[in-house]
Amino acid sequence: MNILLDTHVVIWWYEDPQFLRKEARQFIEDRTNSLYLSSAVLWEISIKRSLKKIKLPDALIAKAADDLIEMPIMHQHIQELAKLPTYHNDPFDRIMVAQAKSNDFHLMTRDTQILRYDVKIIEA
Repeated sequence: MNILLDTHVVIWWYEDPQFLRKEARQFIEDRTNSLYLSSAVLWEISIKRSLKKIKLPDALIAKAADDLIEMPIMHQHIQELAKLPTYHNDPFDRIMVAQAKSNDFHLMTRDTQILRYDVKIIEA
């Protein structure tokens, strides 16, 4: 299964995995699944770090980038984004929804606003 991880899932997985539901941890640990890291996650973390909204070590970001398959934001994702209703105002979450939809991936998140979109979800 292909799984795109939301920003909070990446942070919890590397910083404090017990915040994730047991089933979510099992999906991440299952080596038959392919785990993807959106460029939007790296972008969001970078912005929040520079604004001092979160404190994360550089090693966490490097580890996530090494462990996970990076998914760049591509033209097909922007086209899908343009079709999305505005249930959610967060641009990072919206692009991840578009990435998951256009690639037919599951999106692992705990963001209840994302549940309104027609996207396959794994509850984090």
